[in-house]
Amino acid sequence: FSLMKEPTVDYSDASKFYKPLLVGKTFTVDMNMDGAACGCNLNFYLVDMPVSSAGKDGDHYCDAQCFPDMGCCAEFDMNEGNANVQQITNHACTDDYSGHPDWACNKWGDPEDKSHPFQFSQGKAHDIDSSKPYVFAQKFEVVNANLVITTTMTQGPKEVVMTMGPSDQLNAMWKDGSLERGMAFVTGYWYASDMNWLDGEECGSGAEHCDNNPTYISNWRITTNGLPVPTTAPMPSPAVPTPTPPLPTPAPTPSPYSPPVPMPTPPVPMPAPMPSPYSPPEPTPTPPVPTPAPAPSPYSPPVPMPTPPVPMPAPMPSPYSPPEPTPTPPVPTPAPAPSPYSPPVSTHAPTPSPYLPPVPTPMPTPAPTPSPYSPPVPTPTPPVPKPAPSPSPYPEPSPDPSPAPTPKPTPAPTPKPSGGSKCYIGSCYGNYMASAWCDKSEYNCKGCGNGKSVWC
Repeated sequence: FSLMKEPTVDYSDASKFYKPLLVGKTFTVDMNMDGAACGCNLNFYLVDMPVSSAGKDGDHYCDAQCFPDMGCCAEFDMNEGNANVQQITNHACTDDYSGHPDWACNKWGDPEDKSHPFQFSQGKAHDIDSSKPYVFAQKFEVVNANLVITTTMTQGPKEVVMTMGPSDQLNAMWKDGSLERGMAFVTGYWYASDMNWLDGEECGSGAEHCDNNPTYISNWRITTNGLPVPTTAPMPSPAVPTPTPPLPTPAPTPSPYSPPVPMPTPPVPMPAPMPSPYSPPEPTPTPPVPTPAPAPSPYSPPVPMPTPPVPMPAPMPSPYSPPEPTPTPPVPTPAPAPSPYSPPVSTHAPTPSPYLPPVPTPMPTPAPTPSPYSPPVPTPTPPVPKPAPSPSPYPEPSPDPSPAPTPKPTPAPTPKPSGGSKCYIGSCYGNYMASAWCDKSEYNCKGCGNGKSVWC
């Protein structure tokens, strides 16, 4: 994948590629290689593309391997590796490689920096534990007219430093490659069973299998040498708008598919609405005046006008109710007139009535005349010792225990007829008509037909 300045499919235009100028700068990223096993190759690098030929993929790509169906150009591998190794390789193109007269570029690379297992691999025993995140930084600087590239991997207090240069091939990459004028930034993730040239020191020489698990490269930053390097990814801050006085929102452009929206106007007093021919006219607002009493309705009783409270006269007597007595001072209530339907009441002792018991008068009550219909009431007398009760003509039974009841002889059960005969149960008849022998406590008789099953 090539880093572009803008979305495009025109890879022949060099101006559309992002080409960082790294000399005098430090490139830093956060990395997590835990998912990249032996045989995997995660990388980011610089190449001097585009070339004039579109190549087999039509993207004008080139690198130092100079494949027949791709372009040939200088290549600087800033990082390639997996969880077992990290490698930085310079591939300049000087056409003067002894022993390889057919090489336009150094396919194997020179110079090359590679970590060793004790420096970088999975586990706490290594300086950098690749199973956990770490920081990868690469500093490009000119020292005594030579390009020097210093790579530092940091994880907490631990760090591994690898230095490349000075070197003629590295200087050729700087001047002719050309790091000086900028090279396209490319990244990729690929695998092969013979990746031993990269990770063989840790993974061995056998066929390898990449598990294709994801790895992560994040928080990319390029800083000028000598200036502090950000340690965290610069998160975009939410824009804080500058306070401005509120402006009226313009009316939206009328849509051809919706009714027009009226333009806002300054508020003015609204005139009274025109009367509608379909509704009663609205009353004209007038200053509030006292509301007159409503006219009496022919369907409801008149409503009296409010008047100051006055003493209410006594109500007139109703022809349908007894007259109210005039309040008078309390006087003793005379005795009611005798009723023709009850015996006369006298202040004297009443004459015994043949139909009612005598009524005592509210005065010291003499001993009542004995009534032929009730027992005499004894005159209260001081308590005296109670005489012993007279012996009863019917002596109580002796407290001695009664003799045990004579057990009732149990009649011998009627012998059960032989031959499996059945008993008589209700309206059900079996083979045996008699039921005298059928006793709940003696025999069990099952059957009786009609689907019934009865036991007695």
